[in-house]
Amino acid sequence: MNKYIDLPAELVEKLDADFRKGPIIDGNRRLLTEGTYGYIHPSIKVSTFSKENEPPHFRLDYQGTNCRYNLYTGEPIDTVPTEIKKYTKNIRKWYDQNHEDLIDFYEKNLADDAPPQARVKR
Repeated sequence: MNKYIDLPAELVEKLDADFRKGPIIDGNRRLLTEGTYGYIHPSIKVSTFSKENEPPHFRLDYQGTNCRYNLYTGEPIDTVPTEIKKYTKNIRKWYDQNHEDLIDFYEKNLADDAPPQARVKR
């Protein structure tokens, strides 16, 4: 059975801090209303599997929903849930700034007996 491994808190905290600023509309403009502010202060969990049967990816859990993202491109693998969709640009920005750390973390925590398709190819 595969087991998700939590990412280091500092990586998740960077994304959480960006979520708290509100969803990015375009450029640096953000949508932040009073209702949204209370709504976007969640616990965000980003994980990787230690023994993958799929290509390398990370999973973002947010408000009871989750979405898997390609580790190489940062693109969603799954249909992005409504709760996460409005933060797509936030996730993209966080991924662009941290993808090397994500790949390093993934490689460090990948099981020795993980299948070939789970191996990172740099």
